[in-house]
Amino acid sequence: MLLVSPRTSLKKSYNIYEAVRKYWKLKAKLLEKNTVPYVFAVVNGVIRGVFAVDKWLLSEIDGIRIYFEGREAENLKSYIGKRIPKKYCRPGVANPTLYIK
Repeated sequence: MLLVSPRTSLKKSYNIYEAVRKYWKLKAKLLEKNTVPYVFAVVNGVIRGVFAVDKWLLSEIDGIRIYFEGREAENLKSYIGKRIPKKYCRPGVANPTLYIK
């Protein structure tokens, strides 16, 4: 799973899905075999959305960043509104993404 904290992109869009789905600097190798099936949108340590990833794509803008196409993960909606464990809250970290095996 991937935790994404959409700080700036959430300000530009009130749609949480659009705010978390693109454009992230992640290792494409990590995503080749769909090893990240879910993306959790986290705002201030609270899960605001959970999305099932249908496919990962390489950005046409710079060829480095990636994004996903997906849908709401109906089977994981019970996580919305819950806090993530403190061990995943990393104050002062600039990277808005965190991959969890």
